[in-house]
Amino acid sequence: MNIDPLLIPAAAELEAAEILWPYLTAADLAHARELHDRHLMPADQFADVRAKLKELSKVSLSFLNAAAGDLFDNRQAWLKNPCHGGTGWMSQGRARREAVTLAFHMKVREDFVRLQLNLGAMIAAFNQSAMEHLNTQTPDFTYLLPAQPTTWAHYLCGLCAPLLRYAERGREIFARL
Repeated sequence: MNIDPLLIPAAAELEAAEILWPYLTAADLAHARELHDRHLMPADQFADVRAKLKELSKVSLSFLNAAAGDLFDNRQAWLKNPCHGGTGWMSQGRARREAVTLAFHMKVREDFVRLQLNLGAMIAAFNQSAMEHLNTQTPDFTYLLPAQPTTWAHYLCGLCAPLLRYAERGREIFARL
């Protein structure tokens, strides 16, 4: 199968459509709200655009086509189609890549928060288990050689220290996302 090399970036982006779709809708709704709040979009048009975006958020993604362009172009084509009421407001007052970039950032931030929450839950579970096994003896090893026995609580707390560092690094990274 021969694929036009110019379509490869759009096709690759379309593969992420299912993941980014809800975030694209949120970005577009926020953009429409901003246009309305700044009196750049009339209220009746805002209501129409909002309804179209909500409708678009529920359609099957089978209409996406790399020949039509990237995600933004495909969404624009759907929104401008007279069969769907035709609206061209989404490209007004913003760079064309803004919606996809914002959607990507929203998805990354959401996943990062989920990662941090899971890390916190793991640390809490280790601490809970450590509290329950303060006196439970367990073998210990140094460089794979038998060492003095320790407690399960001591072992688990030793695992928590690096996890707490990862959590702190995560907070620092999230501030930069």
